[in-house]
Amino acid sequence: MAVGRKDHYVGDNAQNLRGILELSYPIRRGIVVNWDDMEKLFNQAFYNEMKVAPEEHPLLISEPPLNPKANKEKMQQVMFETFNVPAYYPAIGGLLTGYSFGRHRMMVLDVGEGLCFAINIVDGHCDPYAIEKRDFGGSDLTEWLGRLLESRGHAFRRSGEMEVVKSIKERECYVSEDLEHDAKM
Repeated sequence: MAVGRKDHYVGDNAQNLRGILELSYPIRRGIVVNWDDMEKLFNQAFYNEMKVAPEEHPLLISEPPLNPKANKEKMQQVMFETFNVPAYYPAIGGLLTGYSFGRHRMMVLDVGEGLCFAINIVDGHCDPYAIEKRDFGGSDLTEWLGRLLESRGHAFRRSGEMEVVKSIKERECYVSEDLEHDAKM
């Protein structure tokens, strides 16, 4: 999401103009912090990306574990009142992961943009007392990489410049499957 000459730019349009726009991220640590921008993102997703009329389709949406009640209620309000969806079901993303593998018992490690969760799934349900949450995610790794690059003489100040750091992270960083082998490279 970005603000510029037009009212707003979303998705690839915003990314293509990131050098001259100030980017906005309406979700922080799994919580929507800017509902106006979030609605614009949903509008873009429904009408321009998926090319569907949301009022004609039930909606299954993933949400983080331990999502605050106020956030859940606002999302429900937006979906029913703004987009007129006929049915709405929020599900914990880790639980959907279990379903996608056909598993009813498993441990899911969900690492997102701003949060990490370890989720225990038993008999197809998420045990709320067995959820571990950490306020760490991909955006923190991007910031760390930006500071590392800055210590070597490269400055990344604007949000658009941080997208370059994010691109470097996504292209070059990975979780090693064989640390000893990769350390020799």
